[in-house]
Amino acid sequence: MSFADTVAQWAQQEGDRLEAIFQTSVQIAVNELRRPIADGGRMPVQSGNLRRSLSVSKFEMPSIKPDQADFTDDDIAGVILALFLGDTAFVGFQAAYAARAEFGFVGEDSLGRLYNQTGHGFVSAVSQRWNQIVQEAEAVVNARSQQR
Repeated sequence: MSFADTVAQWAQQEGDRLEAIFQTSVQIAVNELRRPIADGGRMPVQSGNLRRSLSVSKFEMPSIKPDQADFTDDDIAGVILALFLGDTAFVGFQAAYAARAEFGFVGEDSLGRLYNQTGHGFVSAVSQRWNQIVQEAEAVVNARSQQR
């Protein structure tokens, strides 16, 4: 094998590794976003609907669906596996009350209901940890490659 072939092979392997780190980072972040308070996370869970409203797209930010009351799990893992290095992973909640759960809300809503709801900061907490999440993902990918 020539030096050029060796370098090309190394570059391909590194590109594959970086893509795996990116995909793994997004999956870790999604898992943390959806981790319930009862399991050490920050996601408030009553019915699980807010968790199920989480969506991932490689094309656009998932939009809030104010008229939809019930959500089913999207194929989040499939979308993440379709992400390539250089893509943007758009991650968002579609339930109309997601912002209230994140930031809290005090006052009367548009239906006249009164709230004094504390925010849980589940999105903020995960986004603040992004650099650590990428480091965790790198360790996971490196461990997987050493097992091969």
